[in-house]
Amino acid sequence: MPTGFGLLRHLIFSNLNKKLLSVFVFIALSAVVFAATGDLAKLNGVAVADLAKINGIAKADIAKFDGIVISGFTCGTDTVADADSNSYNTVAIGDQCWMASNMRTTKYPDGSAITKGCATDTGCDGAGATTWGDDTALYSCPPNAANDAEDCAAAATLGMLYQWSAAMDGETSEAVNQGICPSGWHVPTDAEYKTLEVYLGMCTGAGDGCVDADGYRGTNEGSEMGGDVADESWDAGDLRNTGGFDTSGFKAPPAGYRNTSGSFSGRGTHAYFWSSSEYDAASAWRRHLYYGYSTVYRYSIDKAYGWSVRCLKD
Repeated sequence: MPTGFGLLRHLIFSNLNKKLLSVFVFIALSAVVFAATGDLAKLNGVAVADLAKINGIAKADIAKFDGIVISGFTCGTDTVADADSNSYNTVAIGDQCWMASNMRTTKYPDGSAITKGCATDTGCDGAGATTWGDDTALYSCPPNAANDAEDCAAAATLGMLYQWSAAMDGETSEAVNQGICPSGWHVPTDAEYKTLEVYLGMCTGAGDGCVDADGYRGTNEGSEMGGDVADESWDAGDLRNTGGFDTSGFKAPPAGYRNTSGSFSGRGTHAYFWSSSEYDAASAWRRHLYYGYSTVYRYSIDKAYGWSVRCLKD
Protein backbone atom coordinates (compact mmCIF):
# COMPACT_ATOMS: atom_id res chain seq x y z
CA MET A 1 0.00 0.00 0.00
CA PRO A 2 1.52 3.40 -0.96
CA THR A 3 2.09 5.88 1.82
CA GLY A 4 2.52 9.63 1.96
CA PHE A 5 2.78 11.36 -1.45
CA GLY A 6 2.44 7.99 -3.26
CA LEU A 7 -0.88 7.30 -1.54
CA LEU A 8 -2.22 10.75 -2.50
CA ARG A 9 -1.21 10.25 -6.16
CA HIS A 10 -2.85 6.81 -6.19
CA LEU A 11 -6.15 8.17 -4.91
CA ILE A 12 -6.21 11.07 -7.41
CA PHE A 13 -5.58 8.89 -10.47
CA SER A 14 -7.95 6.17 -9.27
CA ASN A 15 -10.82 8.65 -9.03
CA LEU A 16 -9.88 10.22 -12.37
CA ASN A 17 -10.06 6.81 -14.10
CA LYS A 18 -13.49 6.18 -12.63
CA LYS A 19 -14.71 9.55 -13.96
CA LEU A 20 -13.26 8.86 -17.40
CA LEU A 21 -14.99 5.46 -17.45
CA SER A 22 -18.30 7.16 -16.54
CA VAL A 23 -17.85 9.59 -19.42
CA PHE A 24 -17.23 6.75 -21.89
CA VAL A 25 -20.32 4.89 -20.61
CA PHE A 26 -22.44 8.05 -20.94
CA ILE A 27 -21.27 8.57 -24.55
CA ALA A 28 -22.10 4.96 -25.43
CA LEU A 29 -25.56 5.19 -23.92
CA SER A 30 -26.19 8.48 -25.69
CA ALA A 31 -25.44 6.86 -29.02
CA VAL A 32 -28.23 4.38 -28.32
CA VAL A 33 -30.68 7.00 -27.06
CA PHE A 34 -30.15 9.22 -30.09
CA ALA A 35 -30.34 6.41 -32.63
CA ALA A 36 -32.49 7.02 -35.73
CA THR A 37 -36.23 6.70 -35.19
CA GLY A 38 -36.36 3.80 -37.63
CA ASP A 39 -33.80 1.93 -35.53
CA LEU A 40 -35.69 2.55 -32.32
CA ALA A 41 -38.53 0.49 -33.71
CA LYS A 42 -36.18 -2.49 -33.80
CA LEU A 43 -35.37 -2.36 -30.10
CA ASN A 44 -37.08 -5.32 -28.41
CA GLY A 45 -39.65 -5.43 -31.22
CA VAL A 46 -41.35 -2.14 -30.26
CA ALA A 47 -43.24 -0.67 -33.23
CA VAL A 48 -42.79 3.05 -33.97
CA ALA A 49 -46.51 3.65 -33.48
CA ASP A 50 -46.27 2.12 -30.00
CA LEU A 51 -43.50 4.49 -28.93
CA ALA A 52 -46.23 7.11 -28.44
CA LYS A 53 -47.53 5.10 -25.51
CA ILE A 54 -44.27 5.32 -23.58
CA ASN A 55 -44.45 7.54 -20.49
CA GLY A 56 -48.18 8.05 -21.02
CA ILE A 57 -47.85 10.24 -24.12
CA ALA A 58 -51.01 10.01 -26.21
CA LYS A 59 -50.56 9.17 -29.88
CA ALA A 60 -52.57 12.22 -30.96
CA ASP A 61 -50.28 14.52 -28.97
CA ILE A 62 -47.13 13.47 -30.83
CA ALA A 63 -48.10 15.68 -33.76
CA LYS A 64 -47.94 18.74 -31.51
CA PHE A 65 -44.19 18.55 -30.94
CA ASP A 66 -42.87 21.09 -33.45
CA GLY A 67 -45.13 19.61 -36.15
CA ILE A 68 -43.17 16.33 -36.16
CA VAL A 69 -44.94 12.98 -36.22
CA ILE A 70 -42.96 9.89 -35.19
CA SER A 71 -44.02 8.09 -38.37
CA GLY A 72 -42.10 10.72 -40.31
CA PHE A 73 -45.19 12.49 -41.69
CA THR A 74 -45.41 16.27 -41.18
CA CYS A 75 -48.90 17.64 -41.76
CA GLY A 76 -48.98 20.77 -43.87
CA THR A 77 -45.64 19.92 -45.50
CA ASP A 78 -45.86 16.31 -46.63
CA THR A 79 -48.24 15.00 -49.29
CA VAL A 80 -50.16 11.74 -49.56
CA ALA A 81 -51.08 9.65 -52.63
CA ASP A 82 -54.20 7.64 -53.45
CA ALA A 83 -54.51 4.32 -55.31
CA ASP A 84 -54.37 6.18 -58.64
CA SER A 85 -51.10 7.87 -57.57
CA ASN A 86 -52.81 11.26 -57.36
CA SER A 87 -50.97 13.47 -54.87
CA TYR A 88 -52.74 15.56 -52.21
CA ASN A 89 -51.45 18.45 -50.11
CA THR A 90 -52.30 18.37 -46.41
CA VAL A 91 -53.30 21.01 -43.89
CA ALA A 92 -53.28 21.08 -40.09
CA ILE A 93 -56.45 22.62 -38.64
CA GLY A 94 -56.38 22.55 -34.87
CA ASP A 95 -55.34 19.06 -33.78
CA GLN A 96 -56.59 17.49 -37.03
CA CYS A 97 -54.70 16.80 -40.25
CA TRP A 98 -56.87 17.07 -43.39
CA MET A 99 -56.28 16.61 -47.06
CA ALA A 100 -56.37 20.05 -48.67
CA SER A 101 -58.38 18.92 -51.71
CA ASN A 102 -61.20 16.52 -52.59
CA MET A 103 -60.58 12.87 -53.39
CA ARG A 104 -60.37 12.09 -57.10
CA THR A 105 -59.42 8.42 -57.13
CA THR A 106 -61.13 5.93 -59.44
CA LYS A 107 -59.78 2.97 -57.45
CA TYR A 108 -60.25 1.51 -54.00
CA PRO A 109 -57.13 1.25 -51.79
CA ASP A 110 -56.61 -2.36 -52.92
CA GLY A 111 -56.33 -1.19 -56.54
CA SER A 112 -59.70 -2.51 -57.72
CA ALA A 113 -61.79 -0.18 -59.86
CA ILE A 114 -64.72 1.84 -58.52
CA THR A 115 -67.69 1.48 -60.88
CA LYS A 116 -68.34 4.64 -62.89
CA GLY A 117 -71.93 5.81 -63.22
CA CYS A 118 -73.49 6.91 -66.49
CA ALA A 119 -71.94 10.02 -67.96
CA THR A 120 -75.00 11.86 -69.27
CA ASP A 121 -77.51 14.13 -67.59
CA THR A 122 -80.56 12.14 -68.75
CA GLY A 123 -81.55 8.50 -68.97
CA CYS A 124 -79.56 7.46 -65.90
CA ASP A 125 -82.38 6.25 -63.69
CA GLY A 126 -83.42 3.13 -65.56
CA ALA A 127 -82.36 -0.44 -64.91
CA GLY A 128 -78.68 -1.25 -64.88
CA ALA A 129 -75.67 -1.32 -62.61
CA THR A 130 -74.40 2.15 -63.52
CA THR A 131 -77.60 4.15 -62.89
CA TRP A 132 -78.10 6.52 -59.96
CA GLY A 133 -81.48 5.62 -58.48
CA ASP A 134 -79.96 3.43 -55.74
CA ASP A 135 -76.68 3.39 -53.86
CA THR A 136 -74.76 0.86 -55.93
CA ALA A 137 -71.29 2.22 -55.07
CA LEU A 138 -70.78 4.47 -58.10
CA TYR A 139 -68.54 7.44 -58.77
CA SER A 140 -68.91 10.29 -61.24
CA CYS A 141 -66.89 13.13 -62.68
CA PRO A 142 -68.08 16.56 -61.45
CA PRO A 143 -70.57 18.65 -63.47
CA ASN A 144 -69.51 20.91 -66.27
CA ALA A 145 -70.04 24.67 -65.97
CA ALA A 146 -73.56 24.35 -67.44
CA ASN A 147 -74.47 21.53 -65.02
CA ASP A 148 -75.76 19.34 -67.83
CA ALA A 149 -72.91 16.86 -68.37
CA GLU A 150 -69.75 15.60 -66.70
CA ASP A 151 -66.39 17.39 -66.80
CA CYS A 152 -63.70 14.83 -66.02
CA ALA A 153 -60.84 17.26 -66.63
CA ALA A 154 -62.13 19.46 -63.80
CA ALA A 155 -61.80 16.55 -61.36
CA ALA A 156 -58.13 17.52 -61.04
CA THR A 157 -59.18 20.37 -58.73
CA LEU A 158 -62.84 19.67 -57.92
CA GLY A 159 -62.46 15.96 -57.19
CA MET A 160 -64.79 13.12 -58.11
CA LEU A 161 -68.30 12.55 -56.74
CA TYR A 162 -69.13 9.31 -54.91
CA GLN A 163 -72.17 7.48 -53.67
CA TRP A 164 -71.84 6.65 -49.98
CA SER A 165 -71.07 2.94 -50.42
CA ALA A 166 -68.29 3.80 -52.86
CA ALA A 167 -66.88 6.42 -50.50
CA MET A 168 -66.88 3.81 -47.70
CA ASP A 169 -65.50 0.96 -49.84
CA GLY A 170 -68.50 -1.16 -48.89
CA GLU A 171 -68.21 -0.70 -45.10
CA THR A 172 -71.21 0.53 -43.11
CA SER A 173 -69.65 1.46 -39.76
CA GLU A 174 -67.83 4.66 -38.92
CA ALA A 175 -65.53 2.47 -36.80
CA VAL A 176 -64.19 0.91 -40.03
CA ASN A 177 -63.99 3.99 -42.20
CA GLN A 178 -60.84 4.06 -44.33
CA GLY A 179 -63.13 3.94 -47.35
CA ILE A 180 -61.45 5.23 -50.52
CA CYS A 181 -58.82 7.10 -48.50
CA PRO A 182 -55.15 6.05 -48.51
CA SER A 183 -53.77 3.88 -45.73
CA GLY A 184 -53.51 5.91 -42.53
CA TRP A 185 -56.43 8.14 -43.56
CA HIS A 186 -60.21 7.80 -43.33
CA VAL A 187 -63.59 9.27 -44.24
CA PRO A 188 -64.36 11.66 -41.35
CA THR A 189 -67.16 10.90 -38.92
CA ASP A 190 -69.95 13.33 -38.15
CA ALA A 191 -68.23 14.00 -34.82
CA GLU A 192 -64.90 14.77 -36.51
CA TYR A 193 -66.57 17.35 -38.73
CA LYS A 194 -67.99 18.86 -35.53
CA THR A 195 -64.47 19.06 -34.10
CA LEU A 196 -63.39 21.04 -37.17
CA GLU A 197 -66.40 23.35 -36.94
CA VAL A 198 -65.91 24.06 -33.23
CA TYR A 199 -62.24 24.84 -33.82
CA LEU A 200 -63.28 27.37 -36.47
CA GLY A 201 -65.59 29.06 -33.97
CA MET A 202 -68.97 27.28 -33.96
CA CYS A 203 -70.75 27.18 -30.60
CA THR A 204 -70.98 23.84 -28.81
CA GLY A 205 -74.17 22.03 -27.80
CA ALA A 206 -77.53 21.51 -29.50
CA GLY A 207 -78.79 25.08 -29.24
CA ASP A 208 -80.03 26.98 -32.28
CA GLY A 209 -77.16 27.32 -34.74
CA CYS A 210 -74.71 25.31 -32.61
CA VAL A 211 -72.68 22.30 -33.63
CA ASP A 212 -75.04 19.50 -32.54
CA ALA A 213 -78.08 21.05 -34.22
CA ASP A 214 -79.38 20.19 -37.68
CA GLY A 215 -79.65 22.59 -40.61
CA TYR A 216 -77.51 25.69 -41.02
CA ARG A 217 -75.27 26.26 -38.01
CA GLY A 218 -72.57 28.65 -36.96
CA THR A 219 -71.65 32.13 -38.17
CA ASN A 220 -68.92 32.20 -40.80
CA GLU A 221 -67.42 28.68 -40.53
CA GLY A 222 -68.66 27.86 -44.03
CA SER A 223 -66.82 30.88 -45.37
CA GLU A 224 -63.65 29.78 -43.58
CA MET A 225 -63.93 26.28 -45.07
CA GLY A 226 -64.65 27.42 -48.63
CA GLY A 227 -62.08 28.26 -51.27
CA ASP A 228 -61.64 28.82 -54.99
CA VAL A 229 -59.64 26.42 -57.17
CA ALA A 230 -58.28 26.60 -60.70
CA ASP A 231 -61.35 25.07 -62.33
CA GLU A 232 -64.07 26.88 -60.38
CA SER A 233 -64.69 29.85 -58.07
CA TRP A 234 -67.59 30.38 -55.71
CA ASP A 235 -70.37 32.56 -57.07
CA ALA A 236 -70.82 35.93 -55.38
CA GLY A 237 -72.81 35.57 -52.16
CA ASP A 238 -72.52 35.51 -48.39
CA LEU A 239 -70.14 32.55 -48.38
CA ARG A 240 -67.35 34.40 -50.20
CA ASN A 241 -68.34 37.93 -49.14
CA THR A 242 -68.49 37.29 -45.38
CA GLY A 243 -65.26 37.80 -43.46
CA GLY A 244 -62.95 34.82 -43.20
CA PHE A 245 -63.45 33.33 -46.68
CA ASP A 246 -60.78 30.71 -47.45
CA THR A 247 -58.81 31.24 -44.23
CA SER A 248 -58.84 27.74 -42.68
CA GLY A 249 -56.86 25.92 -45.35
CA PHE A 250 -59.70 23.42 -45.90
CA LYS A 251 -60.39 25.08 -49.27
CA ALA A 252 -63.68 23.42 -50.20
CA PRO A 253 -64.46 24.17 -53.86
CA PRO A 254 -67.98 24.46 -55.29
CA ALA A 255 -67.77 21.07 -56.99
CA GLY A 256 -71.51 20.52 -57.30
CA TYR A 257 -73.15 17.12 -56.98
CA ARG A 258 -74.96 14.23 -58.68
CA ASN A 259 -78.69 13.77 -58.07
CA THR A 260 -80.33 10.37 -57.60
CA SER A 261 -81.95 10.94 -61.01
CA GLY A 262 -78.47 11.11 -62.52
CA SER A 263 -78.71 14.83 -63.26
CA PHE A 264 -75.82 17.18 -62.47
CA SER A 265 -76.24 20.30 -60.35
CA GLY A 266 -74.56 22.88 -58.15
CA ARG A 267 -71.20 23.61 -59.74
CA GLY A 268 -70.16 27.09 -58.65
CA THR A 269 -72.74 27.25 -55.87
CA HIS A 270 -72.66 24.06 -53.76
CA ALA A 271 -70.18 21.78 -52.00
CA TYR A 272 -71.34 18.56 -50.32
CA PHE A 273 -69.22 16.20 -48.23
CA TRP A 274 -70.00 12.70 -46.98
CA SER A 275 -69.27 11.69 -43.42
CA SER A 276 -68.74 8.04 -42.50
CA SER A 277 -71.60 8.20 -39.99
CA GLU A 278 -74.85 6.50 -40.93
CA TYR A 279 -78.17 8.07 -39.98
CA ASP A 280 -80.04 4.91 -40.90
CA ALA A 281 -79.73 2.10 -43.45
CA ALA A 282 -80.64 4.39 -46.35
CA SER A 283 -78.98 7.68 -45.36
CA ALA A 284 -75.84 9.18 -43.85
CA TRP A 285 -74.74 12.47 -42.31
CA ARG A 286 -73.24 15.06 -44.64
CA ARG A 287 -71.99 18.66 -44.73
CA HIS A 288 -73.15 21.28 -47.21
CA LEU A 289 -71.72 24.67 -48.12
CA TYR A 290 -73.93 27.00 -50.18
CA TYR A 291 -72.83 30.21 -51.86
CA GLY A 292 -75.72 32.17 -50.30
CA TYR A 293 -74.81 31.39 -46.67
CA SER A 294 -71.64 31.74 -44.63
CA THR A 295 -72.70 28.88 -42.30
CA VAL A 296 -72.44 25.07 -42.55
CA TYR A 297 -75.45 22.82 -43.19
CA ARG A 298 -75.65 19.47 -41.34
CA TYR A 299 -78.27 16.90 -42.19
CA SER A 300 -78.71 13.29 -43.32
CA ILE A 301 -79.29 12.40 -46.96
CA ASP A 302 -79.97 9.43 -49.25
CA LYS A 303 -76.76 7.45 -49.83
CA ALA A 304 -77.43 7.33 -53.59
CA TYR A 305 -76.40 10.98 -54.13
CA GLY A 306 -72.96 11.73 -55.51
CA TRP A 307 -71.03 13.94 -53.06
CA SER A 308 -67.41 14.93 -52.56
CA VAL A 309 -65.12 13.12 -50.11
CA ARG A 310 -62.40 14.74 -48.00
CA CYS A 311 -60.03 12.50 -46.01
CA LEU A 312 -58.73 12.95 -42.46
CA LYS A 313 -55.52 11.48 -41.04
CA ASP A 314 -55.89 8.68 -38.49
